Amino acid sequence: MSGWQLIESDPGVFTSLIESLGTKHVQVEELYSLDVAELGSLLPYGVIFLFKYVGSGKQEMFGRLDYDASHDMCFANQTINNACATQAILSVLLNRPEIELGPELLQFKEFSQHLPSEFRGEALKLIRSVHNSFARNEPWVNEDVKTATDDDDVFHFIAYLEHAGQLFELDGLREAPINHGTCSSFPEKVVQVIQQRINAYPANEIRFNLLAIVKDRRVHAQDIGDMALLQKEEERRRRWAKENELRKFNFLDLIITALKFEIDNIGIDNMIFKGTKRAKARRESGKPSVDGSER
Repeated sequence: MSGWQLIESDPGVFTSLIESLGTKHVQVEELYSLDVAELGSLLPYGVIFLFKYVGSGKQEMFGRLDYDASHDMCFANQTINNACATQAILSVLLNRPEIELGPELLQFKEFSQHLPSEFRGEALKLIRSVHNSFARNEPWVNEDVKTATDDDDVFHFIAYLEHAGQLFELDGLREAPINHGTCSSFPEKVVQVIQQRINAYPANEIRFNLLAIVKDRRVHAQDIGDMALLQKEEERRRRWAKENELRKFNFLDLIITALKFEIDNIGIDNMIFKGTKRAKARRESGKPSVDGSER
């Protein structure tokens, strides 16, 4: 896989991606509502937000472009397809000094800090292999770059975080960070800004996704002495690890092997006969077919 592959918008995938980059004691939490209290209870470092992108000329911008902030923050223009989720996560990690970065990200931050924002985007190629390791194992991958048309639904990730007392939106498709003004309470301010963005869409558009970058919940549980929460979080990590392993497995080989076994031991004619007989029995009994429709 020479290009950047699509990865799922999943907290387990993103948390493992962060850890694979060497960052310690950070995880991703998915939020299901714009609840200020819920977000505040997580003490987030920042959030990443997925929305339907309608094109640079049509996408309404809230706030103002802050070109000076490009020099104070680690901001990169997006020059790579399929990398907006990883870039949004990095926008939070690289701009929160209290987060313990691994050697790879520290090296990237030091290397890119004096580069123009468009060159920082190109420098992200240094972590492509880590990103691609979380892509699904597809049997056929088309690496040709497809240009989206007006009929295609295109989705995009951006990041929000507090910096120097201001709320910033980091969108790699913009020229510079977007300043949303004074931020005395990050949860309140970011919920207000995200709600404003959502309100700009038709009422029937519900395809949004909000994830918070937070302190490792296992560490948090240990800090407050909540052993029940610690056990719950450990179990969730085991489930995430299992799901991530399954994502890397190519089930097509297993299916083909199982079919070959059936053909070798039963015969293709017998398989067709048995399948036809079962279908006929379902029709006569009035039971729905496998896909749930009446036939």
